[in-house]
Amino acid sequence: MSFRCKELETLNLKKMKSFEGSKRLISIMSKTSLSLLLLTPIISCSKDDDEPEAVSKVTIVTLNPQSPASLSFGQRVTISYDYEVLESDGVRIWVMPYSNGSISPKYSYTSSPLFTATGSRNVTVSITSGDSEIVVDQLKIEIADSNGDFTISEYFVSVDYTFGPL
Repeated sequence: MSFRCKELETLNLKKMKSFEGSKRLISIMSKTSLSLLLLTPIISCSKDDDEPEAVSKVTIVTLNPQSPASLSFGQRVTISYDYEVLESDGVRIWVMPYSNGSISPKYSYTSSPLFTATGSRNVTVSITSGDSEIVVDQLKIEIADSNGDFTISEYFVSVDYTFGPL
């Protein structure tokens, strides 16, 4: 199994954080073995892996309707965005509705083709049905590799959409 350098750094940071929580384990470890753990990303990464990677970006231009808004189940919010793709293999871009820190229940969103270069796109999100009102308080913008297997970046935009039986 191969890892990108950044993935190795993340794995080692997780190891270090778990060790921080266990003073007993740290006291058992010698300074040498702890130093080796901290140096693993340097030893495991070649110079080519450490070169800055191109990172794509998405800029939301408009939301329609504007937030805040009340919508009936099935009604759609249209998100217009500009994108700039710097990864040579292209990327996939998704915008997903979130409620209280989790993907919203009974949601729908637009699938993603493979993006390259720069451009603009309109996508939609919605809540299809429910027994009571569902508040979408964030939109998650996720940029993934060309296969959609690895998240390159993600961020959240605060919104206030209430879906319900109007």
